[in-house]
Amino acid sequence: MSDDRAETKAACGESSLTAGLEPLPCPFCGNKVDLEDYDTLYPSGVFWRDDKELGMRTYHSRKNSLPSDKQCYAMHCPVPSGGCGAQVSGDSEAEAVAAWNRRSNA
Repeated sequence: MSDDRAETKAACGESSLTAGLEPLPCPFCGNKVDLEDYDTLYPSGVFWRDDKELGMRTYHSRKNSLPSDKQCYAMHCPVPSGGCGAQVSGDSEAEAVAAWNRRSNA
């Protein structure tokens, strides 16, 4: 990963949790995943927190977010890079990549 990309990821609060995860090609179009492309894995703008009072995880926009909330991520097959636009989400970078790798083309 380039220094600029690492600095941008750090500034966005992203971690290197995906370092050991190798995303599979898109199951719909076969496009190779490029994690260096900003349109591939990015913060989705949705935040989550475990609500102890409700006994469940709740999701919020930035407007309703608390400082302790965790950011959700989206994994995307970018059309400008020859992809099909398929997308999955996860509650972390690692979860988004894992969800991407579990998808089937059925």
